[in-house]
Amino acid sequence: MITWNNYIYGIFEEQNAIGKSIQANKRRRELLLQMPFEEGLKPNEIKNLNTFIVKLYFGLSERIFYSDLEFLVKIGLLEKEKNTYRAKLETLVQYMPGKIN
Repeated sequence: MITWNNYIYGIFEEQNAIGKSIQANKRRRELLLQMPFEEGLKPNEIKNLNTFIVKLYFGLSERIFYSDLEFLVKIGLLEKEKNTYRAKLETLVQYMPGKIN
């Protein structure tokens, strides 16, 4: 979804502008862009979702992976329910203009 991708890129440009780690933000952004909207996934399912994510976290600690997930929850881009995570598309919808009847 192009609008979601543009929104995510904008959010992380802002994060970089306020001095957050560019490398960490790029990794978090790419993780988020791979996440499904419809269903929640357990952390081990996320880490093995595709080869891109496997490569993204290769050689990094579990702590970094979980820290990235929690950061994305904290800024409202991922939703955590019990032990599953999904991209929170509703975050984008709140900025869209209302329907005209």
